[in-house]
Amino acid sequence: MYILILLIIIIFSIILYSVNYNYNIKIRKNINVKDRLIILKDLYNIILDSIKDTDIKLFLTYGTLLGKIRENKIICYDYDLDFGINEKDFFKIKDLLLQKLNNSDKYKINNKFNKSLELIHKNTRISADIDIFLNNDNECWRAVPCIYSKYFLKECRCKLPLDWIYPLKKISFLDRNINIPNKYTNLLKCYYGKNYNIPDHICSNNCSNCIKKQ
Repeated sequence: MYILILLIIIIFSIILYSVNYNYNIKIRKNINVKDRLIILKDLYNIILDSIKDTDIKLFLTYGTLLGKIRENKIICYDYDLDFGINEKDFFKIKDLLLQKLNNSDKYKINNKFNKSLELIHKNTRISADIDIFLNNDNECWRAVPCIYSKYFLKECRCKLPLDWIYPLKKISFLDRNINIPNKYTNLLKCYYGKNYNIPDHICSNNCSNCIKKQ
């Protein structure tokens, strides 16, 4: 009975997240590309400024990692930034960002069950996500239910070999030092398939109109 209740809660949470996510996407699509990229870069700098002179190690993941590897920039049709972090550093950066944005009139922070942080631009819903990645001696995984990773995000597996993530590699992105996963190619194939390096959208010259390929 307990397992059934837990499963219902997980499924309901996923459905609620999907509805809210799609609603936010509709709002974000009304923001022109230039303004969207300005907000994303501002979020990027806010996050990196908050950990300056600390030992906190963030790393790029999902679409932001894809943008770095494929184009060395934020993908023009993206609406958020994606970072991974270990559990210990998560609570450190949470406190730093809460202090930094406590009285902000532009941004707010959504703390998702102490498993991830979402920094949200209030007027546009454009955001940056910082997700906990848990690990043991052999594996690493995002702190979300496996059913979410496998069947909602359609990732290749729930738990990743530890050496896909660690040791992190330091690179430069958007004129700042940041980390990327050790075997980022394997990770991107898991997230987006073997053709991850080929854009799955057709965009106009100024990226004002992008349509996902069928």
